[in-house]
Amino acid sequence: LYRRWFANRAHAAVAAGIVGLALARRRGPATALAVAVLPSLAHNLDYNRGRGMGSAQGLARIAAAMPARLLIDLVELGSAVRGSARHGAVVV
Repeated sequence: LYRRWFANRAHAAVAAGIVGLALARRRGPATALAVAVLPSLAHNLDYNRGRGMGSAQGLARIAAAMPARLLIDLVELGSAVRGSARHGAVVV
């Protein structure tokens, strides 16, 4: 477990983005979007460190894959929250 509640670091990053989005909504849509995406972006850059990030092509590949990874992480987090609520265990 990561930080006692999360199944992995990606779930923690997505949850932090959701909380940031909820808190930054009053600041405008651009700020809210930036705050929502930053934790996931930081996690993905840390995860992909040393995997072709030294070239422009490697960065483009990582950037192209980020929306799909974020969507997958959102679906995983949603199913983890549902299962956690269903079984009475607080692990997302």
